[in-house]
Amino acid sequence: MKKLNDYWWELREKYQGVASPIDRPADAFDPGAKYHIPGNTPYTRYYLARVLQYQFHEALCESMGNEGNLHECSIYANDEAGVRLRNMLSVGRVSLGLMHSRKYWSRTLSGNLTKLLCAT
Repeated sequence: MKKLNDYWWELREKYQGVASPIDRPADAFDPGAKYHIPGNTPYTRYYLARVLQYQFHEALCESMGNEGNLHECSIYANDEAGVRLRNMLSVGRVSLGLMHSRKYWSRTLSGNLTKLLCAT
C-alpha cells in the first residue's frame, strides 16, 4: 500500500504528462481524490466516448462533403449536420442487445456497413 501512491504518480507522469507538484508522504493516497478510484468506475467508457466522438464528427464532415483536414471541418450552424447528429444520437433509445452489434454502429455512423469503430 505504501508504494501505491508512488506508482500512481509514475503512471500519471508516463501517460498524462502530469507530475506531483510537491513531494508526497509515503502514507498519502492521492488516487482516492479521483472519485473513479474509490468508486471503482472504469475508464473504458471515457476512451470509447472519445473514439465515438471523433467518428461522429468524421461522419458528419463526410456527409457535408468535406475533403480537407478533419480538424478544420466545422459543423457549426449546419442544419443538415444537426439532423444527422440527432439521428445518430437517437440510437441511445434502442435495446442494449442491438447496440452491441457491429453492423448497427456501422450503419449509425456512416449509413452503410463499411465503417467499424476505429481510433485512427
